Amino acid sequence: MVGPLQVRSQGRAEYRVGRKNGMEGEEKGRLVLSNWTRSQTAALTPKNLAVFDFKPDPQGNFLLFSAADTSQGRSGISNLKLYKVSTQLDTQNNTDSEIKLILDSQEYQNNKFDISQDGKTIVVQRLNRNNPKDYGLWKLVDGQSPELISNAQVGDFLITPDSQAVAVAQGEGIALLPLEAQAKPLDFLPKFGQVLDFTADGTGAAMINYNTDSEELKYTRSLYYVNNQGIQKELINTDGSIQNCQFDPLAKHLYCWLTELVKGKLYIEKPYLAEINLKTGKIQTLVTVPKYQESKISVAPDGLGILFERSAAMPSG
Repeated sequence: MVGPLQVRSQGRAEYRVGRKNGMEGEEKGRLVLSNWTRSQTAALTPKNLAVFDFKPDPQGNFLLFSAADTSQGRSGISNLKLYKVSTQLDTQNNTDSEIKLILDSQEYQNNKFDISQDGKTIVVQRLNRNNPKDYGLWKLVDGQSPELISNAQVGDFLITPDSQAVAVAQGEGIALLPLEAQAKPLDFLPKFGQVLDFTADGTGAAMINYNTDSEELKYTRSLYYVNNQGIQKELINTDGSIQNCQFDPLAKHLYCWLTELVKGKLYIEKPYLAEINLKTGKIQTLVTVPKYQESKISVAPDGLGILFERSAAMPSG
């Protein structure tokens, strides 16, 4: 079981999950570090772990990743464990990276996760193996036992930039929950179904409205910019999909991997990478690919580059 290729930019380094076409197959399913300034590439995880997803610590000290033993095959997705691995890899002396188990999978199935901007808090979506009704968000802090934040049925979620709350898809809207056990929501936005990204200062967010309350727009979805001043600005309405978006460091632009529906008898989505000017609303297409593919984008911390996945067989448009 190997998840899709993923990239995360951090300074002048790139982290990704290797595919079978890596260095003679040595990278397959492993978390790989590529240091651009030193032209170094090294696997951070052992061969026996198939990495499914990962997130870098914003402070740059470690990577948080979920993985299963390769011997479990496809069933490994229901047995994912959560690990930390140090980014301080000594490639010159061939020193192995240090891996630490954060959360096992004996009683609970571990699903999505996120890490706070200060690197101190991890939130994990977990399902009790013996009680399907026991499904919610758990908080992990170093040196403490996992603590249940909310047992409500939740979808996608993101920790807010101030590291004090988590925005979760809950029912017919987005709830803002404090990182405290069973605390009351700080706010609720009934119009939206998913939070894609926050601005660095936490005052704005990119959100999706699935237009379920509109007969005219029910087969479309809209991308919105929302801020703490009450602004809810529609940026895009599409009959395609909005896969993921990320703000640049100064929150002047929003970069998104989107698709548009090609007119015809067959349902065909054409993907493209777009830059949206948040002041003018102008949309510029940066890259297009001829066939549907999912992709994750990552804007560099200095805003000078974007990493994204594209099949080598797909030329840009």
